[in-house]
Amino acid sequence: MKNDNSEKLTSTFEFDKNLFSSKAIKRAIYDLSYEAGFDLQFTTEGKIQVTINKKTSTLAGTAVQNFERLVLYHQVRLEVEEDYRVIRQIIVAQAFAPCENLQSIVGTLKQNDKTI
Repeated sequence: MKNDNSEKLTSTFEFDKNLFSSKAIKRAIYDLSYEAGFDLQFTTEGKIQVTINKKTSTLAGTAVQNFERLVLYHQVRLEVEEDYRVIRQIIVAQAFAPCENLQSIVGTLKQNDKTI
């Protein structure tokens, strides 16, 4: 994550696509869309470039700090969602099915995902 021009009304961030999901970046942009305008671009070097155009100078520091924090927050959430996807599926399946079929559900999910 790289930030240029943090003191101006425009700041540019670069994120490595191998480390940060575009979904996490888009969620952070959505969360701050009331504070600033955003320009999202995908570069040929495998980077995601985000330019923040703050609406007022009073939001300058806040928008930049919140954006960095929110991108990390959403990235962690996405990774945790993926790590616990199978457990969530088991809980949801069991909530809507009788208890006697739990072993069948777990067996099916194990076949679909080898991380269990």
